[in-house]
Amino acid sequence: ETATITNTLIHSNGEEGIRLRFNYDLVLNNCTITKNISHGLDLTEGGRPTIRNTILSDNLGKEIYIRNSGSQVVDVDYSVIQGGNENGIYFEGSNGLVTYGTNNISNTDALFSDLDNNDFTLGQYSKAIGAGSNSFALLKDIQGSPRPNPSGSNSDIGAYESSLGTPIPKPTLVTVNQNGSGLFSSIEDAISFASDGDTVIVEAGIYYENIEIMDKDIHLASLYLTSGDTSYISSTIIDGSQHFPLKSTVTIGSSISQSVNNVKLTGLTITGGGFTNTNVSYGAGIRARYLQSLECN
Repeated sequence: ETATITNTLIHSNGEEGIRLRFNYDLVLNNCTITKNISHGLDLTEGGRPTIRNTILSDNLGKEIYIRNSGSQVVDVDYSVIQGGNENGIYFEGSNGLVTYGTNNISNTDALFSDLDNNDFTLGQYSKAIGAGSNSFALLKDIQGSPRPNPSGSNSDIGAYESSLGTPIPKPTLVTVNQNGSGLFSSIEDAISFASDGDTVIVEAGIYYENIEIMDKDIHLASLYLTSGDTSYISSTIIDGSQHFPLKSTVTIGSSISQSVNNVKLTGLTITGGGFTNTNVSYGAGIRARYLQSLECN
């Protein structure tokens, strides 16, 4: 038997978004699977999904988790898989075969309009815009809007069709201000948005955050970088003391054990960090791993 799920949003469930078992064939087309407490798609005992024009992003576990029982077969193309084939798909053992197409979007999240407030339409910078296959796309999206939109373009990936034919190019200078006048009001959100080579400029203030710069080379700085005014060094503060259990204020490195080449921190005050586990306890303003180059000014 084969089940087909189309134009469907699956989010914020207490475990997996979908668990597929017992040699069952499943076709996912124009679906959005996100913010589930465990994995986006959990395969066991022979699940066989075919995935097209679908977003698997921002799930708390893996986007696709393949268990070591049965023989799972995954065919995915024209889809957003956050973390890609290397980090978004996890093999518990040796069972499972993944055919990972060349038209997938990897190593990025979907860039929804407002993930925190459950607005899963595509933001204007989302690479999912215009990246779907018209051969598989449905004629309308989950809200009844036509696909593709505008007519003559390529359809979007996910349950929602944007009004844009292509994404707007992302700015390479990403600004943070607590008063809302920047692109973001939190540093972590700005870092998540930024791409390799981008600069994140933080306005003065105390930011009670524990930030992670993972799998990307970016420059994080206060206005000291652009103005030369040294007062911004002491007035732009990242304070990690509010997290429980204790956690490093800034963590830099790779989630897939690959070296990150060039991260720069300029004109910031970093304080309040800590780190504990069962075997070791040490404070950490900055915790770095798999890092080839860290430049602090």
